Amino acid sequence: MRTSRDEKAGGGQSVETPLAAGSTAVVVGAGLAGLVCAYRLAAAGVDVAVVERESQVGGRLATERLAGATFDHGAQFFTIRDERFATLVDDWRAAGLQVGAWCHGFARAASVRADAAAA
Repeated sequence: MRTSRDEKAGGGQSVETPLAAGSTAVVVGAGLAGLVCAYRLAAAGVDVAVVERESQVGGRLATERLAGATFDHGAQFFTIRDERFATLVDDWRAAGLQVGAWCHGFARAASVRADAAAA
């Protein structure tokens, strides 16, 4: 059993990880949390299977395509507040996923619109 220390989770308490490299795990749900969990397990050498009841992955961040139109039917954005998550999103971008900045804060968004209107 491996033990890792995560300063963000549990107030800096150790988190036991009973899966060693070469183990097998099943992650239920292919939303953002499930996919990140599977990604981290796979990076640690665990053989991971992800099961999802829907026809696509993404959970609340999924994109629907219907009759030539594309739309988000859940949350349209996520917030990056952790450097580890920022690194993961950078990896997604490097792999060719289309992840873009939606907003850098509502106060700033208002000033950008004002600047655009003045131009």
